[in-house]
Amino acid sequence: MVDSVSNNSNALIQALSSILGQGGDAGSGAAPTRPKTRGLGGLSSGIDTKALVESQLAADRTPAAQLEARSKILTSRKDAVRTLNTKLLGARLDLASLKLSGTINPRSISSSDDKIATATASTSAAPGTSLSVEITSLAKAHQIATAGQASNSVAIGGGTLGIQVGTGEVKSVTIPAGSSTLPDIAKAINDAKTGVTAAVVNQGGATPYRLVLTSGKTGTVNPINLTRSGDAGFVSLFASPQNLTLASDATLKLGGSSPITVTSPSNTFTDLVPGINVTAKGLGVVSLNVVTDASKASDAISTFVTSLNSALSFAADATKYDPATKKSGVLLQESDIRRNVDDLTRAVMAPVGGLPSNLNSLQSIGITYNRESRQFDLNKVTLSNLLQANPDGVAAIFQNGGTSSDPGVSFASLGAGSTLNGPVTLNITRAPAQAQAATIGNVAASTMVVAGVNDRLDLTINGTSYGVVIPARGTAYSNAELVDTINRTLADLTTENPGNRTNAALGSDGTLQLRTRSYGSSITLEIKASGTLNGALGLIAGVGTGVDVAGTMNGTAANGNGQVLNASTGSASGLGVVVTATVPVSGVIVTPRKGVAQSLQDRIAKLTDAEKGVLTNRDNAIKKIVADNTAQVAKIDARLEQRRKFYEAKYLAMEQNSAKYQSIASYLSSNNTANSNNR
Repeated sequence: MVDSVSNNSNALIQALSSILGQGGDAGSGAAPTRPKTRGLGGLSSGIDTKALVESQLAADRTPAAQLEARSKILTSRKDAVRTLNTKLLGARLDLASLKLSGTINPRSISSSDDKIATATASTSAAPGTSLSVEITSLAKAHQIATAGQASNSVAIGGGTLGIQVGTGEVKSVTIPAGSSTLPDIAKAINDAKTGVTAAVVNQGGATPYRLVLTSGKTGTVNPINLTRSGDAGFVSLFASPQNLTLASDATLKLGGSSPITVTSPSNTFTDLVPGINVTAKGLGVVSLNVVTDASKASDAISTFVTSLNSALSFAADATKYDPATKKSGVLLQESDIRRNVDDLTRAVMAPVGGLPSNLNSLQSIGITYNRESRQFDLNKVTLSNLLQANPDGVAAIFQNGGTSSDPGVSFASLGAGSTLNGPVTLNITRAPAQAQAATIGNVAASTMVVAGVNDRLDLTINGTSYGVVIPARGTAYSNAELVDTINRTLADLTTENPGNRTNAALGSDGTLQLRTRSYGSSITLEIKASGTLNGALGLIAGVGTGVDVAGTMNGTAANGNGQVLNASTGSASGLGVVVTATVPVSGVIVTPRKGVAQSLQDRIAKLTDAEKGVLTNRDNAIKKIVADNTAQVAKIDARLEQRRKFYEAKYLAMEQNSAKYQSIASYLSSNNTANSNNR
């Protein structure tokens, strides 16, 4: 009995040591197995320790949750700011087209027969203009063909072909002897981009294959000129090309019983009369009539009103407060945005200074503000009638303009964002000038032009070379005829580069005057020594350069470029004028007028400017606050994660100890039962 109790006591000591983790050798006694750690969850203690940890952490995370809720509100506000910005930019873009004369006061021109001629009209074309035009010939490109060849696959021989169209650059094409069949030569010419196209034609017969060259430009000033060198067969091929189609100009007669004849190297007659371009399509008589196209202007104005209403409607919803539902718009607290949108709304209806009271605002053309809907309404009937009756008056409301006290100075532009308000005093200290010939002499009273001897005037205009060839004829040219021929030829040569247009004229003293149409120090006109007409015309080789205008605006020096004088600094900053005066003038008063389109664009820019706009600044500020909040939340969550680990470790230790004590209690209970049974 005693031995049995002693043995049980030793076993109990060994078991307790093992359960409590104090080491010791269990010996050969029947010690109980140590239970596994149950971790969090309260399986040992009966306490939901996981819920306790989460509850504690949730309470500790309250500041982070508040920051996240604030960021969510700010993000919605930022999205609204960006949406409003996008809508206002759309309205600003639509306003840009209303600043252009071609939008508000466009011209269209009808043709009685589009198969004979079509036409376009700029704003300088007077409405109601009617023209009777007879197309008598169409412009044609020079086309030549080489002698026929028996074979299309036999090499002809190598060489170099020089190709020149009119007075343009001579471009060389080198043909290797081993690749000199007609197709080879045609491909080489086409690949070289010489200004002519080449093709091999089969006309049948004993020598059916011919190389056909066609000029890329029409008109008598653009014939194909060839030079060749190389093998005998190659030189022989281009020795005497046949003219298939001679280069010719388009010709029309303008007028009725006593028409005038006008020629053009292309089928387009530019500025046939001011603002009207005519394109010849066929032969015959057509009537051309200029009208104002009111539909284009009406559509453009309607588009602007729609886009502006879209922006204002969004702004109204985003900034309103509904007392019935006690709900506020997402931008209600953005007082700076609300104030600027309200200023924009008021500016839409503001009158334009300097215009007649009956036509000086958007309200006078049918645009009114509805205070209930906070939208602008457009009366399209009123607008359409005014566009038909007085398109210039409607255009003046939208577009910048101004008046001048001197006919030699006129308003040109007013820069975006300009705060200029009132008259500006100008002093033109240097008048602009065109480039002209270096020396002008008297023209001979009766000049006989002999082809190939004294028939050519060589010029370089703004770096581009031109050769004016006077056609040979049996009688002498009068001075007036020479001038007319020079002008027509120069007009043909400079068709593709209007900036190089140059005019010839006879002075009252009998001198020949050659002047560019363009003004300024970047414009040059050179009389070249190679011209065989120089002596007869009294011209001496040399370079003439234009002059930029110079002057002051309100006492501050302005920037001159050609005929345009711009103020970039000083009290007149943003004003631009065009100076046509030929001598210096002082005390010119220019009074600018800012149109509705510019005024509203400036207002919208105050909100949307990418660098300092109200909406841009608010967007950036909100982004920074949200970013700061996000960073703070991340720091809080990092600290809470450390706290979570601390709590979990404490509760885990508690659960483990609870499990140990439960094992001891269970073992002791079992042991006591065993001891009782052994008694």
